[in-house]
Amino acid sequence: MKPDDCIGLRELLITRVEELDPDRTATLALSGGTDSTAILFAMLATGRAPRCYTFYCEGTESDDLKSARNLCWHFGLDLAEVEIPWDLERLVEDIRTLLPHCEVLKKTVIQCMHPWLYIYPKMVENGDTLMLNGLGGDDHFCTQRKINVLLNTEGEKAVLDKGWRKCFSSDLNFSAANIIRYGKQFGIANHDVYDDERIGAWFRQFPIRELHRDVNGEAFEKAAAVYAFADYYAKGSFYRAHVSYQKNSALDVLHDQLLHSPYNTRGLRQVIGVYRDISDGKV
Repeated sequence: MKPDDCIGLRELLITRVEELDPDRTATLALSGGTDSTAILFAMLATGRAPRCYTFYCEGTESDDLKSARNLCWHFGLDLAEVEIPWDLERLVEDIRTLLPHCEVLKKTVIQCMHPWLYIYPKMVENGDTLMLNGLGGDDHFCTQRKINVLLNTEGEKAVLDKGWRKCFSSDLNFSAANIIRYGKQFGIANHDVYDDERIGAWFRQFPIRELHRDVNGEAFEKAAAVYAFADYYAKGSFYRAHVSYQKNSALDVLHDQLLHSPYNTRGLRQVIGVYRDISDGKV
């Protein structure tokens, strides 16, 4: 990947920000990872200074939280830090609340939606009604394990044939679409900046591995996004390698408590089974 190759991505992200936030009132869901950081830099490049939202699990200090704090401190932005309680009974109550809003009963959907049960009310409290997010970035960069397995075993064409080189933020089988839809319950429009065919077409012009290589051809995760905003990355230590949404925040550990609790009445080894029992009213 060469920096000049990525000018188009920068321009497209800036264009999307301008289209989605014409009144310049949008907030930003900021994990501090490469995808949301690119959205932040696109907003800064247009003179915006968004309020940012991030979350953490009680008693933890994730890399997301550290990165979001670093970015907001450096650029003088307001950061709303939303805490997820580390409490078993509250967790079960939260799951019961979220289940009617999950189109599909999947571990990733439930766990990824969990923070938004707290983020959206905080937005309402702050009077914010518009948010931008970078939830679809991983879709374009193809970082998912299943894609990498297929890429390594059958090659790029197999990934294309599966239809996996696109954004899934409008597909309710995936967490991003459920998160975005859930915002409407609170009167909040939450837009994935990456959910745009022009951006998808830009990514597809390059082989997947090329998106993750530096100018010397060495592995550099999500190099394209970093090169697109090289001027902003030069201002500080902002690069953070990709980490799973659930693992980085310890959401998976919080939810796995269910396996060692009275709610696991059948001795299940996978937490999805406990979710099903909660959904069916068995516990």
